[in-house]
Amino acid sequence: MAENNRRFPRNLQGLLNFCTENTQLEDAKGPSAFEPMSSENRKWLEEALAGMQGTDPVKLMLEDIKIIINDADNALERRRSALEDLQMHCEDIDIANDFHKIGGFHLLPTLLRSEDVELRSGAAELIGTLTQNNPYCQKEVLDIGLLPILVFRFVQ
Repeated sequence: MAENNRRFPRNLQGLLNFCTENTQLEDAKGPSAFEPMSSENRKWLEEALAGMQGTDPVKLMLEDIKIIINDADNALERRRSALEDLQMHCEDIDIANDFHKIGGFHLLPTLLRSEDVELRSGAAELIGTLTQNNPYCQKEVLDIGLLPILVFRFVQ
């Protein structure tokens, strides 16, 4: 009966008191078993955490842009692969915005005018990915004049 007459907290201090009173059974029963981490365990943990972080997508995009620009005369397959990588990275709207900020939009007109059909279609697909539900990239595509190039290629 006394259980039903309990008052419920009316402010944050009351809520804190309520929580500490009702979770006392969950507290540790004995002294803490904490001890400093060994250097071997620390090294393993640091390596594991570093491996989980992966690589920075902006750095990867910069490498792909360099491949597309610098391998203009040879290694067509490498350029296609780099364009596919850019496409994959830019599916994230934040990374798409970063693609513009690192100067990636400036290579799009060149790709749209490429002799290689796969590079042209890949560039058009990349533009679609960049601008999908992304007002920032939509504005930038219009500002650098990509729409007339796309329309010309579509009509052609």
